[in-house]
Amino acid sequence: MTKRKIIIGIIIAATVICIAMTGLLALAIQPYFYGLNQIGGSFDKVYITCTEFRNYSIETVGVDATAYMGERECTINGDLGYYILKVGFDDAEVSEGFYKMYSPWTTYKIENSELSFMYAYDSDHGFDIFIGADKPIEESNIVVIGLRNP
Repeated sequence: MTKRKIIIGIIIAATVICIAMTGLLALAIQPYFYGLNQIGGSFDKVYITCTEFRNYSIETVGVDATAYMGERECTINGDLGYYILKVGFDDAEVSEGFYKMYSPWTTYKIENSELSFMYAYDSDHGFDIFIGADKPIEESNIVVIGLRNP
């Protein structure tokens, strides 16, 4: 009987330790993936993956559109293309992993497409992504995947 109780105690202790370690690991990984994670796709469908945002909007803007660089409002990068869509996220952040790969106010090509993008933080606890090309982009071509936070 005593050996049985010891074995059951060891199993329970091991289970508790595993659950605790899983929770600690989840807390350590969460900031890396929290927020804007990825932009990809093709000209016909651009996928933006973002977790934890309140709302988002998509609008067509001109080459003279502005965004915030710190506290100053500046004209967006001129190398995005002539046709530009602005995807604005409210109450959202850029994930640590995305930030390590892409700096704000720098233009990047979306792989396997003729699209470019840049992002900038806005003045209201969010960020704006500007997606551009030399031919018109339909707003319906932008697909946002993620968790909306009411």
